[in-house]
Amino acid sequence: MASRASRFLLLLAAAAALPDNLHHPPTPSDGNDTDGGDRQRDDLQTRSGQCGAGESRCFIELITDRYPWETKWRLLGPDGRTITSGPPRGNYERETRYVGVECLAPGQYTLRMEDLGGDGICCNCGDGSFKVTLDGTTVVESDDANYYQKGYKFDVDPPVAQALLPLPPPPTPRPTRRQTRRPTPRPSRRPSPRPSRRPSPRPTPRPTPRPSRRPTPQGQVRCFTTSIYDQIDRDIQRLASSIPDIAERSHFLGGIVRLAAHDYMDFDRRDRVNPMGPDGCFDAAHPGNAGLPEDIWCDGCRLTTLYKRNYAEVSSRADFWIAAANAVIKHTSVDNVLDLRDTFRWGRKDARSCPGQGPRIPFPSSCDDVKEVFLDRMGLTWTDAAALMGAHTLGRGDRDFSGNDGTWARSDEESLVFDKEYFGEMFLQSWRPRANNFRSSSGGRVADDFTTGRPSGHPRVMLATDLCLVFDVDEDSECCTHGMLDGEDGCLNSSAASRRCPMLSRFHSRYEAREAVIEMLGGSYPNDNNAPFYDKFRTAWRKATTVGQEDLSPLLDSC
Repeated sequence: MASRASRFLLLLAAAAALPDNLHHPPTPSDGNDTDGGDRQRDDLQTRSGQCGAGESRCFIELITDRYPWETKWRLLGPDGRTITSGPPRGNYERETRYVGVECLAPGQYTLRMEDLGGDGICCNCGDGSFKVTLDGTTVVESDDANYYQKGYKFDVDPPVAQALLPLPPPPTPRPTRRQTRRPTPRPSRRPSPRPSRRPSPRPTPRPTPRPSRRPTPQGQVRCFTTSIYDQIDRDIQRLASSIPDIAERSHFLGGIVRLAAHDYMDFDRRDRVNPMGPDGCFDAAHPGNAGLPEDIWCDGCRLTTLYKRNYAEVSSRADFWIAAANAVIKHTSVDNVLDLRDTFRWGRKDARSCPGQGPRIPFPSSCDDVKEVFLDRMGLTWTDAAALMGAHTLGRGDRDFSGNDGTWARSDEESLVFDKEYFGEMFLQSWRPRANNFRSSSGGRVADDFTTGRPSGHPRVMLATDLCLVFDVDEDSECCTHGMLDGEDGCLNSSAASRRCPMLSRFHSRYEAREAVIEMLGGSYPNDNNAPFYDKFRTAWRKATTVGQEDLSPLLDSC
């Protein structure tokens, strides 16, 4: 490991001896084990002295399971480079606790965990765990998820702690000083009509955007006002403005819309026992949700931090996710014209867990998945489905998460604009098949997709579930949408070039989707008419975000 000013310390803090009645396969050895008793290693140099100015002390705790040779990890810096990793040599010991400390400068870091067996560190083969603590606050903590590789992001001195999330003036945390601290020499025989000298039994832990005088009692329906909705809108705009990198900002904003979508796409009207739908819950371990628990909704993630600090006392997660997505769509739409305030309803209740949610998310391999989710389960139309799929114009696919790499729009800059370009690109580009013969970071199979342009150019993507809205790629996905484009071979694939993907005929069951896409183009393309797309998206979004919900309420002027 290269030398650096703050050298990582990793040493054995405690070793748990195995009970005599536990028998395991022999642990691979590098020859450094001691004879008998507890085994320990001190493989990395210790760090002496205090952290420098502006640095924070970060502790990492690792407790291995019964198969520690499967465990590896890396700590990545804001630039994506590895700061330190483990194990440094050989393998860890079984059921042993390791503790390390590192001094970190401000920025966003990633703890990348790997498990060669794919079953995670807990709980099939012992109670292994890991935890990252930053200045006394836990920012990363393991769970019982199965994974081959999983990333956990956390911020050191994140901007949201200062300028990004301006909190309203805090309510008085203690009784005002004008109140007497002790009983008066001649106490009144009756209670004073003045406010009590002590705080309320359960004070609101943090101020709300419009602080209520009393905390919201647990079990009661929360109150969602126009003031709260507008504050979420402003906070999302501030968070986006704080991300200087265009690609990262695009990924963040698209991820918020994807989070809200994955919350409603698991609804099944046919399931009377557990229909799911917008309930503030997703399966973080399922490959279909890859990227959400790493970058969008996790301890230390920007959006989660905003919610916990400002809105957890006044809004359910489900309501907050939709309000945040509304803010993204508004501020990325052309001239901010797509304001979805009038479609917003509140009162959704969060689920503590949602087993079986992941398999309900469509696998992007064919329009059968689109039909199953949007039409059969949610009760929408092909027009609604096509409009909702248009949200792919925002953000990007990430090879490290879903495995489908690239933007649907022409560039990172254009992937920050919520417009109809997604539909125009279906017709204007020559999309050729791309095989993805690898697994995502969560261990899931990556669907084959389509790409366009030169391999050395900006990465682009269209999923089969995108192109099938216009083209018949059900029987033959090894086809190209255009053989020649602008006088050049757009396929770059001799096999696919000989087969052009046919457009859906008027007799096809998805013909409605094709006609909706053409209508959302707004006339002869290219043009600047986004109104048809915005109108259809507004209608579909209102249906999707309220699906299966009862007793939802419009925004209130006050509580």
